[in-house]
Amino acid sequence: MELEELMELEGIKLLDSTVFEPPGRFQILRELYDCKTIQEIPYERLLELVNYSRQFTQYFLKDNIFSISEVAKERGVFLSKINNLLEFHSQNLSKPKKNCHIHEGKYERRNKRKYKERQKIYTFTDKDGGKDAISFLNLLGKDTTTLTKLIENKDITAKFSDEEKENYKKFINYFVYVAEKKDLKKDFSKKYRHLKTRNPCNFQTDEKLASAAFTVALTEDVILISSDSDIGRMMRFFYGGEGYKSKFGVRKPNHNIFLYSDFGDGYELQDIHQKNQASGRI
Repeated sequence: MELEELMELEGIKLLDSTVFEPPGRFQILRELYDCKTIQEIPYERLLELVNYSRQFTQYFLKDNIFSISEVAKERGVFLSKINNLLEFHSQNLSKPKKNCHIHEGKYERRNKRKYKERQKIYTFTDKDGGKDAISFLNLLGKDTTTLTKLIENKDITAKFSDEEKENYKKFINYFVYVAEKKDLKKDFSKKYRHLKTRNPCNFQTDEKLASAAFTVALTEDVILISSDSDIGRMMRFFYGGEGYKSKFGVRKPNHNIFLYSDFGDGYELQDIHQKNQASGRI
């Protein structure tokens, strides 16, 4: 199922951070951090991300689409990394290289023929007028700022009643405990340490997003859209037995939680009632 189709389904929908990047392990930050010069930046990939993320501006205007404030905070971390890249490449761009001089944000070789060849390879223009990587990064930063504000205004926990807030806290305590106790969250920071793109803050987003979904499901069906395998593991653990539920005063919801994930072949409904298995996006 395509994201557009999923958004048209009836019922409350909760969105995780993973939906804001194209599926298939689209890790643009890891690619950008490997780019030492402005010419190495993958323009097409960057523009793809800009175009993909812009659709969420319209989605968050719908009455039945929500998230939580921690997701907005994660987008804030993403924005700070984009700003760091902007600063790095802007500084390098202001330092002309040997046999080159600056022209409209690009290195223009004095030999016009060579410049045309370079321009054909590195220049990518979209309808918004972006002509170089700096323009694209600025555009991505601006769009991320807009999206972050929209997410902040669509925090579903702000709509919770006093009773729902109390249940929400219980679910958070439960998921934080079992996630650590049963090692349900996988840490890949050592594997990708050299890329320096790991989120330095622990917002407990997975635990809180799962808790929000279970709180909503106490009174109505809810669709949770996330390709984070940690969330899937936590939800399957919850439905897998009665362990620790009485300890934290939580119970199985009366209504359904539909978890949709995209691991590269479109969004598919996940079976959260089966035993944990190793799959999904990190």
